[in-house]
Amino acid sequence: MAGTTMKGVLCAVALCYGPAAQVQAECSLQLSSPQVVFEPGPRSALRPGSAGGDLSFGVRRVWLNAQCRQSQPMSLRFEAPAANAQAYRFGVGRLQVRVRAARVDGRLIEDWRGADAAARDNVLRPGDRLRPWHNGQALAGRHLQLELEVEPLVPRQAANVRDITRFATVGRFELE
Repeated sequence: MAGTTMKGVLCAVALCYGPAAQVQAECSLQLSSPQVVFEPGPRSALRPGSAGGDLSFGVRRVWLNAQCRQSQPMSLRFEAPAANAQAYRFGVGRLQVRVRAARVDGRLIEDWRGADAAARDNVLRPGDRLRPWHNGQALAGRHLQLELEVEPLVPRQAANVRDITRFATVGRFELE
C-alpha cells in the first residue's frame, strides 16, 4: 500500500534490570528510565535511521549504574528477543542499542568486548556481554556506569498504516 498515509504510530521500549542467578547479592543496578516512550505521530515525523534505509523514531539516551560492595569483574548483558545478529526485535522492526560511554570506578573504558571480539564498534548486539577490558584482561571494579543510546527502527513499508499502530519491545539488563 504505497499510497496509504499513516494516522499515527505509538512506540514504546521497556527496559528493565535485574540480577542474573550468578550475581552476588552485594550488587545493585539502577536504570535512569525503565521505559522509553516515543510519542504518537504521523509517518512524516519519522526520520532516516542511522543504519540502513529504515525509518527511525529517534534516539534516546539511558544511563545504567551497577554498584557492588566489593571490587569484582563485571559482565552485563541485555536480554531481549533478537531481530537478527545486529539488533533486537521491535515489532516488525528492530531496536539498536549503542554504548556511548562505559566507566569502571570512574575510569573511561574503550574496550568492552575483549580480545576475542571481531567488531570494534559501539553496538550492543544480541548475545553480547559487556565486559570492561584493560591490557588484555577483564577489569574489576565496584562501580560500572554506562551511557546507552536506544534507537527503534522500522522498515519504510511497515510505517504505511491506516490506523494507529503500536511498536514495542521489552528487554532486561542483567549483571553477571
